[in-house]
Amino acid sequence: MLGVLVDGIYEIRIENQNISQIINQADEADKESTLAGSIRSIKNDYQKQIKEITALLVHSDDIVPLIDSVEKLGKDMGLNTKTSSVVQDKTNAKEIKYPLIVHINIETEGSWAGSMRYLYALENLPANISIDSVDLTLNDSIKNKVWRSNIAFSIYTFK
Repeated sequence: MLGVLVDGIYEIRIENQNISQIINQADEADKESTLAGSIRSIKNDYQKQIKEITALLVHSDDIVPLIDSVEKLGKDMGLNTKTSSVVQDKTNAKEIKYPLIVHINIETEGSWAGSMRYLYALENLPANISIDSVDLTLNDSIKNKVWRSNIAFSIYTFK
């Protein structure tokens, strides 16, 4: 009888160890699942931020469409617009591969209100531009006062 009792206690200890191992494995699996969920959440947050940042960047292939949209923006505000120059910064290109800086000059003619709205619109473009200088002059020799502006701005482009 003592042998049966000892044998029963031994089997209970073995089952207890097996159950402890299963519980430990379940705890580890739960930790891994929680960790994987956290990593997925962080990845999704960063992907959203990367998309937002990428939307602000101008790719080298997008320069011409951007200039066209900047000119159209001025025309929509009642201004005569003309791109007077587009120059890629050569010194920057030699020093580092990317980003490249493109300098653009736009000339406009029109009303004071249209000129101010145009500057505001340029400042709030979805692309990240840097306005380098603005020259605004009044040509009052004409019957209707016409404001002329020369706007120089820079864009960092990426490939």
